[in-house]
Amino acid sequence: MRWYQSLAFVGIYSLVYLVLVFGTFADGHGTFVFASPLFTWLLFILAFFLIRYCENKLLLTLVLVCIALHYVASIFIGIIEESGDANFERTIVFMYRNPPLFIATVAWYIAGQIIFWILLIRCYRRYSRLN
Repeated sequence: MRWYQSLAFVGIYSLVYLVLVFGTFADGHGTFVFASPLFTWLLFILAFFLIRYCENKLLLTLVLVCIALHYVASIFIGIIEESGDANFERTIVFMYRNPPLFIATVAWYIAGQIIFWILLIRCYRRYSRLN
């Protein structure tokens, strides 16, 4: 993937996810669980742009560390947020009241992550064949 294609993907993916996340806030009556990845979004963006350099073992390690930190921090922030002030119950209520938005947000996030991992695995396989 060329740099401008990466930039377009990350830009569109981030913008749509941000719009979906703001939709799930529902004027304070929604859920915050989808906002937790936004706190470490720069790690995801960095990892995505470094995929092109996966032939360098140090940069491949950096990609894996960035994405692992993104996932761990997102889960940690999500657990902290959902465990206070009946937030988990509010998330469940929001899920039942607005399933299309809930499903769209989950699906969009997962689709982007799948694309990330496909690109990383393809790059790694290409590099492995060359060596």
